[in-house]
Amino acid sequence: MKWFFILAVLVATSASFFMWALGRPGYYYGQILEGKDPIPEYFKGAKIEDKLLMASDYKMNRDLVLYEEQEKYWKTFHLSHFELEVPYDHPLYYPVPIVEPTNFSPNLGISFYDSLGKFIMSFTVLSPFPFKYFSPKDKVFNFPATENYLNTLDRRKIWEDLFSLSIPKNCQSSCGFYRSIYYLYLIRLRQEYLPEPFSEITYFKEKEAGIILEHQNSQSFNEETVYYLQDNIVYPLKLRIQKNNPQAEVTRRRLLKSFRLRPSQIDDRVSIFAEFQALPSSEQKSIKAIYFLFSAWTHDQENENYFKLLIKNLESFKPQDQSYHPLYEFSFKKFGSTFSRYGDTFKETMDRKLKRKIEEELEVEINSSKKIEFKAPVENFKSESEKQDYYLKQSKEEKIKDEENELTID
Repeated sequence: MKWFFILAVLVATSASFFMWALGRPGYYYGQILEGKDPIPEYFKGAKIEDKLLMASDYKMNRDLVLYEEQEKYWKTFHLSHFELEVPYDHPLYYPVPIVEPTNFSPNLGISFYDSLGKFIMSFTVLSPFPFKYFSPKDKVFNFPATENYLNTLDRRKIWEDLFSLSIPKNCQSSCGFYRSIYYLYLIRLRQEYLPEPFSEITYFKEKEAGIILEHQNSQSFNEETVYYLQDNIVYPLKLRIQKNNPQAEVTRRRLLKSFRLRPSQIDDRVSIFAEFQALPSSEQKSIKAIYFLFSAWTHDQENENYFKLLIKNLESFKPQDQSYHPLYEFSFKKFGSTFSRYGDTFKETMDRKLKRKIEEELEVEINSSKKIEFKAPVENFKSESEKQDYYLKQSKEEKIKDEENELTID
């Protein structure tokens, strides 16, 4: 009897909600946006902020660009799971790799500086994450009618609307029940997946990507994160751009127009490193080499030889730069050595030091053995006595060497 009563109450509540919502969906929707849920527990949350409701097309051209870059200065590289254009052979750019440790794989990217060491912009490939279309737990989404409605929607359209659709604050006359449910659903997705704090939601139609302009904490830089979706996995790409800088503006535009998803595979490192080896010897210690070495390492992050070459290359071009310190720290934690050639930035673990000493001693022995001269016996003696005198002399010389070695050891 008790269970029958509880079931009856639940059915009555659900039915009354459904009939009420059908009759006054606009009112219910408006109350939720104000943080006043007429039926508690159906849609939890405080008042909805305006920034969660507004969305627009992404503005590619923001600052004035006084010149167009020549194509010869740019090259497409496969870095982590993105392909994008970078200023490969450009006299005004100096690249420094970014490696940011996380609980999973590190975030990877490149910072660009000008010839005076002033920051221009950076991009960072962040860790991918799954996108679940029907994850909201609010009761309003769990009714059969609402579940069926949401399941009939086109998923690519949901993804586009998530970043492009401005949601009205008041729809007393224009919202039907299902439309108001869809608006609430988009609000929940934005709350769940978009980073805080942010200032603007935009959609980059050319790439079918959402771009979130983050809250302006700095008067010098803009930060924005690109969200690219494929097979229900979101691949984020974060940009940090210096304001009012033509170089930064040009780089931002080229990165966004050129990027495309290309999943990373360990075999990718082979062709990239082969391109590095094909460079003339003079260019294997140039800015060009930095791109090849770092790109190859992003596909084989256990390969310490790539990382060691990268550090040596950076130091040969610009010794002991402050921007290398995060790379030193990461290298020490992962490989046990900073691989630096300078005393104040060189550091290694005891195990690594022991291994290095053993390798150095082995190399010395190998090099020493290569220097030992082998004297072939001379067979064209004029007489037997001359032959005996020769071997007697050789025997005395070997005996003297052995005695000298014994004295040295003692």
